[in-house]
Amino acid sequence: MATSTVKTKAVTARQRQSPPDADRDLSQRLVSPLRLGLWWAFWLMLVGVGLLLSQWQWQRAEQKREIEQFLLEAETLFNPLEEPTLFANVTLTGTFADQESLWLDNRIHEGQVGVALMTPFVDVNGRWWLVDRGFVETGGHRRALDDQLPNYVGGLVVINGTWQPLDPHNLAFSLDSQPEGMRIPRIDPAYWMPRSQIDSAEAVQQSAEQRFRYPGVLHLQDTSQGMDGRLRWWQPTQMSPQRHMGYSLQWLLLAFIALLFAFAGRRFFRSR
Repeated sequence: MATSTVKTKAVTARQRQSPPDADRDLSQRLVSPLRLGLWWAFWLMLVGVGLLLSQWQWQRAEQKREIEQFLLEAETLFNPLEEPTLFANVTLTGTFADQESLWLDNRIHEGQVGVALMTPFVDVNGRWWLVDRGFVETGGHRRALDDQLPNYVGGLVVINGTWQPLDPHNLAFSLDSQPEGMRIPRIDPAYWMPRSQIDSAEAVQQSAEQRFRYPGVLHLQDTSQGMDGRLRWWQPTQMSPQRHMGYSLQWLLLAFIALLFAFAGRRFFRSR
């Protein structure tokens, strides 16, 4: 009789459970799978982003290897009569037009801000070439650099460097892109033309193409004549393949860590 009374009280207690408590239990059973789904979605998204970035950096490393191999196989030319190919090693004999030197602004070399000296060069065949003669550190100051200009000596010199063609379609010169004194914002042969005597940007570009036979710039080697102690700032690639591979492995590791967090969270939700 006593046992029957206890069971009756237990049933009565369950029946007296308030409706809000029952709704709360149902809500918790529904919210838990939703939270688990959102948890997986968040971490799997991070895993996917990490894998994509890792693959991208790996592809960049492969591209840099191809460029390095291309540099090793680049042709060597002496006073060429035809346009050099990309990254060709070119040696020229002629004279610098030092009086027409300009500074290519906002260059960076080993973390230092400065400018690069750009000078036209006339070879023994009468062809004009645009030559990059190296980097001068300025510390970001906008002062004049007259004391850094080369002294005009005259006479034949032999220079050698790496040829970088310029895409004519990207040389969108505009008459509003005026240099700041002797500083120019980008490499463009049109800056060496007398713009004050030409009434249109198209005429400036056409005149520049006539003067400079080939649209491009010759970046001198550190040991070449004409560098005069300045430093070579230009590099075919700004980052080595090994560095890209390092970044690729870092992203892969982060993706793996994100996957571990996802599994750890799944155990937490199951325990609840």
